[in-house]
Amino acid sequence: MTKQPKLTPAFQKALDSLNPAQREAVTSIEGPVMVIAGPGTGKTQIIATRIANILRQTDTDPSAILALTFTDSGATAMRERLISLIGPDAYKVHISTFHTFASGVIQSFPEYFIRSQSAQPLADLERYQIINQIIDDVQLELLKPINAPHYYTSAIISSIQTLKREAIDPEELASVLKLQLKKLEKDKDDLSKTEFSNQQKNLTKNLDLLKIYQAYQQALEKTGRYDFEDMINWVIDAFTTNNELLSIFQERFQYFLADEYQDTNSAQNQILTLLTSFWGPQANLFVVLDDEQSIYRFQGASLENALNFKNSFPQAKIITLTDNYRSQQLILDAARSVINNNTISLQRSFPEIKRELKARTNSPVRKINIHAASHSLLENLYLAKEISQLISSGTSPEDIVIIARNNADLLPISDFFNHYKIPHQILGGQNILNTLVVKYFVKLLRVTHQSRQAIEDLDLFILLHYPFMEINPLDILKLSRLAAKNKATILDTINSLSESNSDIEQPQKFIDFIQKLATWNELDSNHIFTETAQLILEQSSLLDWLLSQKDSPEHLKNLNAFFEMIKQLNHNDAKLNLASFLNSLDLMIENNIIISPPDVDLTTDRVTLTTAHKSKGLEWGHVYIVNCIDGKWGNQSTRELIKLPPNILQNSHHAPHDQIEDERRLFYVAMTRAKDSIHISYPLSHLSYGRTQTTIPSQFIHELPQKLVNQKNTQPDQDEINQLLQKLITPSSDKISSPESAFLNSVLANFRLSVTALNSYLECPYKFKLNTLLRVPKAKESYLSFGTAVHAALERFHNQFKTEAKLPSKDFLITQFSAALQREIMTESDYRARLKQGKKVLSAYYDLHQNDFTPPLFTEKFFGYGFSSVTLDDIPLAGKIDRIDLVDPNNQTVRVIDYKTGKRKTRGQIEGNTQDSDGAYKRQLVFYQLLTDLDSSFSPKVVQTELDFVESPQQEKKTGKEVFTITQEEVEELKNVIRSTMKDIRSLKFNRTKDYSICQSCEFKDHCWPQGIPQYSSEQLSLLKTTDGNSKDR
Repeated sequence: MTKQPKLTPAFQKALDSLNPAQREAVTSIEGPVMVIAGPGTGKTQIIATRIANILRQTDTDPSAILALTFTDSGATAMRERLISLIGPDAYKVHISTFHTFASGVIQSFPEYFIRSQSAQPLADLERYQIINQIIDDVQLELLKPINAPHYYTSAIISSIQTLKREAIDPEELASVLKLQLKKLEKDKDDLSKTEFSNQQKNLTKNLDLLKIYQAYQQALEKTGRYDFEDMINWVIDAFTTNNELLSIFQERFQYFLADEYQDTNSAQNQILTLLTSFWGPQANLFVVLDDEQSIYRFQGASLENALNFKNSFPQAKIITLTDNYRSQQLILDAARSVINNNTISLQRSFPEIKRELKARTNSPVRKINIHAASHSLLENLYLAKEISQLISSGTSPEDIVIIARNNADLLPISDFFNHYKIPHQILGGQNILNTLVVKYFVKLLRVTHQSRQAIEDLDLFILLHYPFMEINPLDILKLSRLAAKNKATILDTINSLSESNSDIEQPQKFIDFIQKLATWNELDSNHIFTETAQLILEQSSLLDWLLSQKDSPEHLKNLNAFFEMIKQLNHNDAKLNLASFLNSLDLMIENNIIISPPDVDLTTDRVTLTTAHKSKGLEWGHVYIVNCIDGKWGNQSTRELIKLPPNILQNSHHAPHDQIEDERRLFYVAMTRAKDSIHISYPLSHLSYGRTQTTIPSQFIHELPQKLVNQKNTQPDQDEINQLLQKLITPSSDKISSPESAFLNSVLANFRLSVTALNSYLECPYKFKLNTLLRVPKAKESYLSFGTAVHAALERFHNQFKTEAKLPSKDFLITQFSAALQREIMTESDYRARLKQGKKVLSAYYDLHQNDFTPPLFTEKFFGYGFSSVTLDDIPLAGKIDRIDLVDPNNQTVRVIDYKTGKRKTRGQIEGNTQDSDGAYKRQLVFYQLLTDLDSSFSPKVVQTELDFVESPQQEKKTGKEVFTITQEEVEELKNVIRSTMKDIRSLKFNRTKDYSICQSCEFKDHCWPQGIPQYSSEQLSLLKTTDGNSKDR
């Protein structure tokens, strides 16, 4: 007989504190039991107490009890609770996640899992690589679009993961699709043409998916890999095909408990079914669930497990817990009023179940606060002010949570909290690749790799500015200018420096760093990559700098997670080196693969920012549900790229309103995290793609009874808004020192303003300084090289026409393009692609215009250089015009023409009359008009200007020419812009742009914003000054 564990005094106390329903759950230790436990009803307590009671009432050994949870944190919480009840014997009870249990089975009996002995876990990156390769190799109907063959990669991965979690292997999927095909043929005459087409298209996608799924499984076996979902399915296969193995575990365990059973997937459920099959309908299986909190299952599966359980165990006892020990009653009533709008509910299948929760707390009743802000910026201001006041009044920050629908919604709030110095943490969804220290280290690795190649060095320029490099910024500017002057890379320029270089104060710092780069490249060829990365970190000054920072623990946590990722990649690929690692990193970034930091300590004294999914199982005193608008909370417009067959589940409840019911359950979860108060906020307008759009509140707000809510109207006054602007508008970090001022003035002494420079300054003065004045060396993108070659080809074509007075052939034009493209620096693959593109473009261009070509008056005509002098007041101007054609020889009138490659712009875009344009193209034409007017050596009169979009004939089968007549008013307006701009340039005003949407695609964004691009621009924030101050009632 097994010695009973010694129960602690806490056990009897726990037993005595149980309410009748909880006591029934704890004392019903024999046979199947299903407990429906709403939020805050103490399910962890009853599971732990029930285990202790089993040990007290029977002679069961603790190791004969198997308790399975949904998450590792759930398993930890359950074990800690059990330790308090039975002491050290709690360690003998097998408490784990399903995945950990499966891993234990495989490790304990490796002879039944031959493949697992040599297989290695699949990294997320490898998964994408395998799927992409399969897409490239397999003939597919719909899941490989011609122009974007990997468009469906993420959707394919997600679908295969879902299928594996539901224990659907390729053979089973094939059977399901065969049945679906027969059904579609049978129903064909009863379906509308559109419905039949949609179902046929979806079936074709699933047949493509089946091909990929089959190939994926073969690839895993061939490469010796397994994915996360495979382990459970391996155990299912082993239990199904080896009675001896199954019997071992059936004899080992006598009592089974499963927490969060509503979210247990089919594969996990099969494990339980197999383990309990020996005892049949009388198995000692205890499951705890709440279908109203089912937020992780396959859509339509919220009732799947409960109905299957009742079918398998018809005599099972059903117990409903309705006493809530978390929330005050009004919160429970409000949440109930929302969730009751769902039609798919266990209560409708079992009418005897009563779901209304009763509060068993002494918290005062508080209505649900609803705050409507006139703009999303003011919603965030409200949150910052409200929470600051709450903390000032004595509330602990860790008792406050912000719950958003998506991670992206948390970033602007975090930005506000930073400015208001509110301590906070973002729980889940973070990617360490976006953290400051990892960005620094990745840049260090990229520069190390690039230093061995003959390429430009923008990354090196950015790296030299990072604080851990400790290099004088003026020395960097001088170095960059010297490189540009000598038409050399920064790297080559450093190699030619010496201590005696008089212009740069500390050349040895550059020289020492370049020597380190050489050392690190040598390390890369002689060491395994994990060692190389470690040595680069240690030998650079990054680690010393990191350790000197006040938030060094956070930096170290992120850096350690990054190194764990490196170790995993190196483990899976022993030949990993710097080049292949950076290629892998680029693929991860391209596919948005997230590398998460270790779990944060939730006991820290900070406000938590999280999503509804991540909030599950947690609780806070004060819950703020934010950005509660339609399309965000409810009616989310998510497109299902691959819709899996509904009949992969036995008891699915698919209906058109399934998605809104899933989202309502998520809102219910968010509401029921609250102990004392709920605050729901939404904006009446927000910024979307740079435009202000009106919004409407979520329908879930309208499902709250009016008597339970308190509509707040706390519009800030203008003084508060002005204070906010002072906090949020990023202060200039672009102040120029006296030595740098002298240096820039010397550069400006011989400066001529071109339209390219003008447009660059108007877009971002700081970028103008780097590109135009300092001329930071950087690689030329292949599309720019393509444009250069097209311009060169058209120039030679028209010069030939002018010289020979005979139209050159199409072959001549294409030959000139090929020769020009060969002179450009680009990769072999880019060269082949651009050559193919250019031949198509110029062939179509020639065919469309061959009857319209006329000999030019000028090609590549320079203004402001040599004998041409162009000045506006005291401002030297310069430019080069692609082509000038005669319009009327008698009157000496001409047309100015500028070639453009790329997608054709509309006239509205050219003139700056659309949201996505700033008028730079039209400004260029006006500038050319001004150049010709001011150049006394140029006698013809410009009467027309033209943009010729060269690719339009090939892309749109029509001309790409847009002709404009420039007015004198436009010229005068441009003169004023030039005067104002040059005044700012000569005053050395080179601030970074405040329109941060520009920064997203800027090559200098890592230099300007190493900690990430700010959330709001000054233009966006200025909306606060004009925002209507009247919040509307819902």
